[in-house]
Amino acid sequence: MRFFRLLLPSVVIVIAASGAYAGAPDIFIISPAPGEVIVGSQAALKVELAPRFTLTDPELYPRHADGQGHLHIWLDTLPRHDDAVSTVLTDTSEYTLKNVAPGLHTIYAEFFRNDHAAYEPRVIGSVEFENTAEVIFPAGGVAAPGVGAPASSSGIFLPAGRSNAILSIALILAALGILWYLLGRKRK
Repeated sequence: MRFFRLLLPSVVIVIAASGAYAGAPDIFIISPAPGEVIVGSQAALKVELAPRFTLTDPELYPRHADGQGHLHIWLDTLPRHDDAVSTVLTDTSEYTLKNVAPGLHTIYAEFFRNDHAAYEPRVIGSVEFENTAEVIFPAGGVAAPGVGAPASSSGIFLPAGRSNAILSIALILAALGILWYLLGRKRK
């Protein structure tokens, strides 16, 4: 009985903590990576959608079908449903932004239904990156590592997009380790 009194609070804590991180995003901007420094006036954009979503051309398929739609892309403009200020992607999730001025920027990407209505809840993602006109060299004359190259992780050792599952597993293992320690300590 003592085991269950110790186990129940640990399970509740693990479920509550992992639930906050368990939901994978429906839209993930792979490139540019968060905080990436891009050299030049072009930024390559690559967006990944959850498997339940499919890009379709609203001109060919104008009626709403669950999971189908198109992407709207905004650079440094808050998302709104206005084709005049966004770029629309219907058959690919990759796009090259041109004439990007040097400085800090934010890209927003939102997945819309075939009939141009927003999904509820909204399927939206954003990423911040920096653009420079030239390569920055430190005093030694060698380019800083990663300048102009995409980052390969979203955390210290976690691959981009995989941190939620790893964090959940780590929390469960930590709770089990604490229980094992507490139960073993009580027996002595």
